[in-house]
Amino acid sequence: MGANATKLAQKGYSYVTGSKSGAESSNAVRLNKDNPIKATAFVLKRSSSMFFDEDGQLAHEFYSEVKSKSSRKIKLKRIRTGLTPQGEVPLKIPRLHVDYPIVLYEAR
Repeated sequence: MGANATKLAQKGYSYVTGSKSGAESSNAVRLNKDNPIKATAFVLKRSSSMFFDEDGQLAHEFYSEVKSKSSRKIKLKRIRTGLTPQGEVPLKIPRLHVDYPIVLYEAR
C-alpha cells in the first residue's frame, strides 16, 4: 500500500512540475530551469455560459415580446442571433483539475 501511494505521489509531482523519469529526466530538468512549472493542478478560469447582446447587457437567455397577428396576445420569442459569448471568467477560489492523478481522500 505504501509503495503504491509513493508512486501516485511521484506521478502527481511529475504532472505538476513536468519532469520525466529515466533518460529524459536530464532534459526535463534542463528545460524546467527556464519554466519550472509545466502545468498546475489548479483551475483558475472557467468557460462562461452567459452572453452579451447588442446593448451590452449580460444574461443567460434573451427574449423579446412579439404580438401575434391573429389575436391580441403577446408572446415571448427567444433571441438567438446577435449574441456574443462572455468567454472565460476567472474563478474566485481556485479548484483542483478533474484529471489530477492523486487520490485526496479514501473512503472506508
